Amino acid sequence: MFGIIGAQIVLLVWIPVVLVVFMLLPARRAMVAASVAAWLLLPPIAIVLPGLPDYTKTGAAVLGILLATIVFEPARLFTFRPRWFDLPMLVFCVCPYFSSTTNGLGAYDGLAMVVMQCLNWLLPYWIGRLYLTDVASFREFGLGMIIGGVCLIPFCLIEFKMSPIMQSMLYGIGNWEGTRLSGYRPRVFFTTGLALGLWMNAVTLVAWWFWHTGQFKRLWGIPSSAIFAVLLVTTILCRSTGATLLLISGFLALLISVRTRTKWALWCLLCIAPLYCTVRTLNLWSGESAVELTRLLISEARADSLDYRLENDDLLIAKALQQPIFGWGGWGRNRVVNEWGRDMCETDGYWIIVFGMHGYVGLISMTLTMLLPVALFLARFPI
Repeated sequence: MFGIIGAQIVLLVWIPVVLVVFMLLPARRAMVAASVAAWLLLPPIAIVLPGLPDYTKTGAAVLGILLATIVFEPARLFTFRPRWFDLPMLVFCVCPYFSSTTNGLGAYDGLAMVVMQCLNWLLPYWIGRLYLTDVASFREFGLGMIIGGVCLIPFCLIEFKMSPIMQSMLYGIGNWEGTRLSGYRPRVFFTTGLALGLWMNAVTLVAWWFWHTGQFKRLWGIPSSAIFAVLLVTTILCRSTGATLLLISGFLALLISVRTRTKWALWCLLCIAPLYCTVRTLNLWSGESAVELTRLLISEARADSLDYRLENDDLLIAKALQQPIFGWGGWGRNRVVNEWGRDMCETDGYWIIVFGMHGYVGLISMTLTMLLPVALFLARFPI
């Protein structure tokens, strides 16, 4: 409908759209609406700007909200006070400079990488620290996620039936990802079907908890139980096995914690990611048992997919361990290539990408950035 030029125009006009949203809604609600809408609707493309970071949907969302905050909520900027738990994010954003300089790529390349890291990570994090400051704000953001997920349902249903066509129809972009579990896996306006699957599973978990705890009864006149049921069915049809396993883990951990009045299930869930990275980088676990379990419980195809990913990770880990502290930096230096320069493997998990590019410093700081807030929440709040 719009084509690639239209997709670029949509990215460019998003910032004034966000300004209008802030004019019409209270600041926090405007932030929630603008961030969720940008993530769900903007095209996953990049506008190359000479001498500047590429302008992407993340950049459009972040810059729009920050500009609106400066214009309509300048006092909020001065209320921010850095805390010790912000340090991992700072390290994660500064680390690329040392990744570049220790690999001989120069200070300019390092600074450019830092700017990109700040745009993709530090600025969204800062927006969260400015606006999501209490229980009421997190509840409002959770409700915004649910509304966004419900709005995605019709688009998902179309792509279940007709294959992922929304990006190509509206923006003239997109690539064929094949089928999963004997059907189409929707993508809508996300970069991949995996990204959409993770989002829908997260929304479904939030919707279930809101319903289970009575935090919302109806939405647009529809009972919250019905909304959760439809979201759950849609999420399963997204055919993202890993994300669905995360959803089930969240269900179980929350139920166990509430029923037993203890936090051990949530603490165990929190430890899975760092434990996995540790045993994989130290070659303490090959993952073969997980492959066999997947073959037994899910399907041969999913087991083969997992086995392929683990084999690729083994190659990438071996390459990353050649530069273990700050990694290989950018420009694909973390990749494994043959003597003709052809790529020999695919990167799948974000953790292995960070480990290859920024070493243990990047991997540890990124992991702490993700999990430290959850750990502090578990430590400070009762069941």
